[in-house]
Amino acid sequence: MESLKILLEQVEETYSENDVTSLCLCMLELAGKTFTNGYKITTQAVSLDLIPDISIRILFNNNPLIVIECKGGNGHASNHYNKSLKQIKNYIEILQYPYGFLVFPNRSIFLTKGNREANIKAEWENNTLDNTKDIIDTIKDL
Repeated sequence: MESLKILLEQVEETYSENDVTSLCLCMLELAGKTFTNGYKITTQAVSLDLIPDISIRILFNNNPLIVIECKGGNGHASNHYNKSLKQIKNYIEILQYPYGFLVFPNRSIFLTKGNREANIKAEWENNTLDNTKDIIDTIKDL
């Protein structure tokens, strides 16, 4: 976990989307969502003209599991946040992912899709990335 702490410090220092993506990939590994455990992780996967940053599918049947949108910049800037939230909700709805994360350097949101169309809701939100354990534990449980 010390390596994750170093990466988190880099994210906080740079506010870079690339560093947020690296952090998310590390958290997926720590949560056991790896090829060895039967998951297919794709970055920048083009599907139906949409390009989510990270997508996780179940390897043996290719069913979608989690979609992650990584963002640089301040997650508390309302315009940036609102556009990004709309983007991840589109990925969840159109690409049929049951779970989604929107991750900024200073904010993370976990979303789920209900049984009905357009029933996407935030299950939890953290106004910091300091508690990566919440994200890792949530991913483990999916």
